[in-house]
Amino acid sequence: MADALANGFSGYITTPIIEKDLNIELSKYFSPISNKNENFEYYIHNVHLSSEELASLKYVFKNTIIPIWKDLQEILSMEKLNIFTKEIENIEWKDLKEFNKKMKMAIKSFDFENIQKLISNFKVYIQILDI
Repeated sequence: MADALANGFSGYITTPIIEKDLNIELSKYFSPISNKNENFEYYIHNVHLSSEELASLKYVFKNTIIPIWKDLQEILSMEKLNIFTKEIENIEWKDLKEFNKKMKMAIKSFDFENIQKLISNFKVYIQILDI
């Protein structure tokens, strides 16, 4: 424990450990992995991304997904929800695909309470990408 603190590992997460919380906390301390070509590789929940792929993903989030998400936080609209899920389904990220599956099920069943929870919890993905 003393070695971890001496090396700057001062984060804290509660138990039971939730994978997303652990990944967010660990991402604060670990830098990208360098490969032989000096390109950077990133791992987001077991998905391998090159620095270019990560930049592209961040671009899509910043310019498309986050603006729709912010609108949905203010006013729920079926049209915006459908656009939101359509944009997300194009992204190859296992956890995000699971999120999208839950969102589509909530939309299909008109479960507005769950839709609002999912929209609120979406910020985790934004935090993981450090946007």
